[in-house]
Amino acid sequence: MPKEGSGTLEVPANVMEMWEAAGTQRDALFSMWAKCGGVKAVFIERVVVMSKKTRSKKLVVKGGFYSKEDMKTEPRIEKIVKWAESKRLVRPCEYDSDTMEYWVNTRTEGTLTKEDIDEITTQKEYEGDGGTDLEMKPLVQMGSAPDLDPADPMLGMAQDLEGVANQVNDYLRETLRAKNSLQNFIDRLRTAAGSKNEKRASSKKDQPGCCWLCRAGFETATEHIAFEHLGLWEPDWIRTQGLANTLPWLSPGGPILQYMLLEEDDAPSFFRPDLFHVYHSGVGKDFLGSSFIYAIQILLNRGGVDRNIQALNDLLKAFLRRRKLYLHCRTLSPDTLGYSSTKEYPEGHWSKNQDTAVLMRFLVELLEDHPRSVSSDAMLTEMLLAARAMGNFMRTSFQADYFMSSADCQKLLRS
Repeated sequence: MPKEGSGTLEVPANVMEMWEAAGTQRDALFSMWAKCGGVKAVFIERVVVMSKKTRSKKLVVKGGFYSKEDMKTEPRIEKIVKWAESKRLVRPCEYDSDTMEYWVNTRTEGTLTKEDIDEITTQKEYEGDGGTDLEMKPLVQMGSAPDLDPADPMLGMAQDLEGVANQVNDYLRETLRAKNSLQNFIDRLRTAAGSKNEKRASSKKDQPGCCWLCRAGFETATEHIAFEHLGLWEPDWIRTQGLANTLPWLSPGGPILQYMLLEEDDAPSFFRPDLFHVYHSGVGKDFLGSSFIYAIQILLNRGGVDRNIQALNDLLKAFLRRRKLYLHCRTLSPDTLGYSSTKEYPEGHWSKNQDTAVLMRFLVELLEDHPRSVSSDAMLTEMLLAARAMGNFMRTSFQADYFMSSADCQKLLRS
């Protein structure tokens, strides 16, 4: 019944608790139904009511240090003194150093506690072809409620859960509708991928293709390999991959191929790796991650990896301002350097390839600023030589012409 003038409905606390418990079961049921996609045969719910009882025995021992005079009423003074001395439970009195005190267990009190814990987990198993109809026993009591006051007006109100059931059905219906929409989209995508009704180019000129690993998009008056055709086996461009791909040169490929160790049947595969990506996204990251972790322990030595990296970041910020360079990852951390413990191999985890070039320049300057420490450590010496060589190699490769001159080739070989 609502309070006068308030509009607030008074609900007994035990009824509210029952309603919340029923809501928890409903939410769990709906969550499991949604996860199984609405397929009854897949829906497995198991309800297990477990009664967990714990019994513990707790003993409380009360005692204190007593002198012989304090224990004179005890008939076993000497035995108690002997026991305390054997256990080294003896001390001088803090008020009188000439008096010795002995620990005595004056009495033992025990407290027996009993604890019952009831746990309920919603697990109910349905097995068989197609499953069976779900049955759920509501936690809200629909019959008599002995724990309520008979005069409580709530007992006279009809308990109707039809609205709740309809709401659950709406939730399930929307979930299945979303699942079916996604399934229809996937089906249409598969149909489009396997279809041969690919788009035909309208260009009147021959098309050289759009992929260097196959002949997708290649068009002539007599041959048409559509790049729009998707699929795993049907598209024509799939049959032009690998050794079936046209050689990227008309002549034998240049004299350099005659002196290189490569597969004669698949010579073009030698040119497949991209030097710049191999360096900036691979070798350079590995080298920098390991180099920084090793160098900061010797050059900075602040007493810990985190403090060393913080000092390294201070030097890095000054370097960026001085050289007017930009670093996309902003600062270095154990995560960006790939360092979690001494058992792991550090490697750079930044995403921008340009950061590799900037950090390589920073590493060279860092090592050059500590000549005495570098010259006295063989690893740091090799690190500086390698960083300089990689920097010269990549710088020359970027600055050289498409067809390198002999001088540039010699410089690369020396690096």
